[in-house]
Amino acid sequence: MDALLEWNISADESPGDWEVLARACLRQGDAETAALACTILMKAEHLHGDLAITHANRLVKQGMAGAAIRLLTAQFGDRPTNNAAKQALVRAWIEENPRVALDLFDAADDEPDLALLRVDTLRALDRLDEASSLIERLANRFPEDLRVLTRQARIEERTRNWAKAIGHWTRIMQDHPGQSTLARMKVMQLQARFELFEDAASSAAGLMWPKTADESVDLLTRIEVLQTALQSRAVRDLIIAAAAPAERGRHTPETWAQIMTMLLDSGHIGLAAWLTTQGLVFNAAAIELMQQARPLLGLSDLDLRNPAKAARITSPHVLLPALSDMARTQDNKAAADGKILLVNATLAAGGAERQFVLLVKSLLGAGLDPDRLIVALFSSADELGHGHFRVALEDLGVTIVNLQSQNASAPDLPPDYRRLLALMPRRLRADLLPLLGLCLKERPSVIHGWQDRSSIAAGLAGIMAGTPRIILTARNMQPNRRLLADGESYRGIYRMLCKAASVQMAANSEAGVRDYQAWLDLPEGTLSVLHNAIDTKAFPLLRTEPAGRGERPVRIVGVFRLAANKRPELWMRTVARLRARGRIKVQPKIVGSGPFLSEIEALKGELGLHDLVVAGNLSSAGAIYGDADILLLMSRVEGTPNVVIEAQCCGLAVAACDVGGVKEALMPGNLILPVDADPETAATLIEDWISGLDWSQQEANVLAVRNKYDVTKLADETLKLYRIDHAQVLV
Repeated sequence: MDALLEWNISADESPGDWEVLARACLRQGDAETAALACTILMKAEHLHGDLAITHANRLVKQGMAGAAIRLLTAQFGDRPTNNAAKQALVRAWIEENPRVALDLFDAADDEPDLALLRVDTLRALDRLDEASSLIERLANRFPEDLRVLTRQARIEERTRNWAKAIGHWTRIMQDHPGQSTLARMKVMQLQARFELFEDAASSAAGLMWPKTADESVDLLTRIEVLQTALQSRAVRDLIIAAAAPAERGRHTPETWAQIMTMLLDSGHIGLAAWLTTQGLVFNAAAIELMQQARPLLGLSDLDLRNPAKAARITSPHVLLPALSDMARTQDNKAAADGKILLVNATLAAGGAERQFVLLVKSLLGAGLDPDRLIVALFSSADELGHGHFRVALEDLGVTIVNLQSQNASAPDLPPDYRRLLALMPRRLRADLLPLLGLCLKERPSVIHGWQDRSSIAAGLAGIMAGTPRIILTARNMQPNRRLLADGESYRGIYRMLCKAASVQMAANSEAGVRDYQAWLDLPEGTLSVLHNAIDTKAFPLLRTEPAGRGERPVRIVGVFRLAANKRPELWMRTVARLRARGRIKVQPKIVGSGPFLSEIEALKGELGLHDLVVAGNLSSAGAIYGDADILLLMSRVEGTPNVVIEAQCCGLAVAACDVGGVKEALMPGNLILPVDADPETAATLIEDWISGLDWSQQEANVLAVRNKYDVTKLADETLKLYRIDHAQVLV
């Protein structure tokens, strides 16, 4: 290449020489020089045939799918007949717009490579039932194909069948030694999701310090392990050490390009900017982004000489001053009687999602026209379990927008806005872009985020779009109590948003208000309380006679997700100890689903709870509470648990651990358990409580809980937050 450049032989005048160079470099394994030669040929519009396809695939890997699409369509058209070109174009469109990718397939595309790409396209569109069906057919044809096995595992992950996913990755680890590091990484990540932290730590140790010399661990794997373990400082130190002049040559340009992408995706933009000063080769898009970022972020050459100092510059924190300026200067561009945009992540089978639907119902009941309400969801895919309450919401007649189906571009944005968005962490950017586009299109007078993820995106979109009123409602305790990886990022954004005059933040309990105010270091009274509500028609009085009368046992139900935070093992061991004490006959039942189902089924035998029914997700009050006397809840963290309100509304007595807003939600005569109670202590307390329980109190409790959590109160409190009075409701 040096000779071609020195002799001033251009690709315009002599493309053949550059093509020979590119092919020779590919044969010799010099992918870096081959890519540079292909880039020169592409700019000269002389990159053709298999070289164009090879380069397009490389562009996709480097995050430049748009450039790959332009190259391929220029050479092969919108629907290539060349099989390799078609595959490359599908890969590019999966990244850019998977709906276009799906349109490229023909009914006859049954060749394995194209079939696997169809699976990938369906996965990108969240059409996971179709993807699963297709991959099962491929597994029958190619049972040992690693590509099929990995896709099976990834689909199980997406559908939250984490135990099955671990099984698939374990098989890959055993049967395909060359992929053991990837498989072990996936197992570790799934164990962390399960909150099986000891197992995850053991897997992490195996990855970081392999037992044999044959199990070498590359730099990318080490970084991913540390990121999973939330060890951001260790990630920083590892990358800085690897970029040292004596070490950097040990890693390929592709590795450094992937590291750059990982840093930008995770918000480590200062460290990414420092790497661009170290003579390492990255794709043009990353370098251009970092060059644009320097004036926006106030990065100086002095900052970038010190990698430790540069590493402290992270997104979105460093962007907050610019966003704060937007909050002060943005014009309000909506009418006071405009639309109300309600934002939630999903409509999964959860208490917060049930309350979200009830919020919409209460606003309509207060007189709001359905045409004024827009509900935006990050996902409502049934295959992911995200559509549980969709029919109930559709029946209310409001507009529902699936943000995943929206164009991810935000029109009419000034350049500074676009640069800000490009510098945000990938997950936040993916949420914000379509929501911001919707805000700019609809110009609502109110945007209301429900739960942390939705509130963060709604708050930022509202600030950038100039929405007059922005409501952020927390439905639990603050994120760090729930071990959320994004907790610290959320903290900075929340603090910035709460300074804006257009923003009001709320939580669903006094305990939640205090918790968030302390976490955010905000003055008392900054947050409001927006209580939960109960649909009394959906949860009527079901239990009217004392429990345990005659020979009938006391029927104890647990209603919770089968996950670590809900502590299902503690629940089961407590019930087993209560039964073993012998004073009270017990009939147990669990309503719920989740990743711990197989562990619960195994524990039933160990504890002798052979009659324990695990009923899965149930919807109606009768199915959940109709054959129960007592609700037992032993969660580690809660906000205001809907099940506590619902059970009391149906006439059940409740025993629950003293977390979050539980104490506020319990009426007199119910039992508060210590959060750190062991099974024996909890069983003793429950036994004494049941023995002395005044069942006549439950009728008064039903009336009290219905009054406190009345739906009309939810509507009134919400309209006050919106600054809409009842005269405006009917506009």
